[in-house]
Amino acid sequence: MDDSDMRRGRPSVHRAMALRYEAADEPTPERVGFGTAILAGDLALVWSDELLHTAGLQPAQLACVLPLIDVMRTEIVCGQWQMGPNRP
Repeated sequence: MDDSDMRRGRPSVHRAMALRYEAADEPTPERVGFGTAILAGDLALVWSDELLHTAGLQPAQLACVLPLIDVMRTEIVCGQWQMGPNRP
């Protein structure tokens, strides 16, 4: 979201994927890069859900942890939006 070229010393997902499509005319490399980055984030969310539901938690444990996970996910999204480009 911050359009950074690098993450942890390596090209960010959208930049790495854009580099793979530099020679392509349609879609533009930038669109491929941003689309891939969005899908990577979606996949991470799906995997986190899968891990949670296959962790072997008892129903009571799962009932305790799910509200916390919901709050964390909401805070991540809201925090990212607030820190995004053109935000106060």
